[in-house]
Amino acid sequence: MAAGLLLLVCAGAVLYSAKAQDLYNELPDSYKKGVDLSLEQLSSHAGVHHHFRFLRSLEKSDIESGFGVKYLYHHFYLKPTRCAKGTADSNPQRCPFRNDRPLMDCAVCYKTVNDQMEMDPKPYVHCIQKPRLTEDNGNFVIYGWKPVWTSDTWGLDTVRLCMQEDCNLVMYNQCDTPRWNTGTNGPSRNMCHFQLTDDGKLVLYREQKEIWSSTSSNGIKK
Repeated sequence: MAAGLLLLVCAGAVLYSAKAQDLYNELPDSYKKGVDLSLEQLSSHAGVHHHFRFLRSLEKSDIESGFGVKYLYHHFYLKPTRCAKGTADSNPQRCPFRNDRPLMDCAVCYKTVNDQMEMDPKPYVHCIQKPRLTEDNGNFVIYGWKPVWTSDTWGLDTVRLCMQEDCNLVMYNQCDTPRWNTGTNGPSRNMCHFQLTDDGKLVLYREQKEIWSSTSSNGIKK
C-alpha cells in the first residue's frame, strides 16, 4: 500500500511538472524570449544554485506602436528544480520541480520589432525570491536565497498559522492547541496586520506601530 501511494505521489509530481512545461510551450514566442532572458540572468547570479523552469503566468500585456514594434510586459513565476544551475535539459522528468525552496517572482518589460527582442532600450528584468513561510516538519521558516529566520519549532505538531484579532500571531496543531506565538496579544479593537518584506523580514503592526519583528525574536514556544 505504501509503495502504491509513493508511486501515485511521484506520478502526480511528474504530471504537475509536465503541465508547467506545457504552459511554457503555449506562450507566444515573443513572451518566451522574456522568460528565457530572466532564466539566463538568474543563472548568472552567484546565490542561485539550482536550475529554474517556468511555472505559470500571472499577467501579460503588450502595446503595439506600429511598424511591427511592440512593448511587452510579463509577470510570472519560476520554480526551482532538482537539477544544478547551468543544466540545459528542461525535461520535466529529468529536472522535476522541488517543493522545499521558494518560487522566483519575475517581471520583465522589453521592446520587440517583428517579434524579435531589442536590446535598445535595455530590457528590464526584476526577479525576487518569494519568502516561504512554513515547512512540513512544524517549523516556521522564512527563506531569502537561503533560510534567514526560523521559529525553532522543528518537530512540533503545528499545522496552521493564524493572525488573531488580538494582534497575536499563533501556530496551532490539529486540536487547535497553540504551540507557538509572538506574544503580542492586546486589545482586539486595534487594527493589526503583518508584513513580509522582500528582504525576508516578518513584521507585526498594531495600528501603524511595529510591535514585533523576526529580526529581534524567534517567538514563544509552548
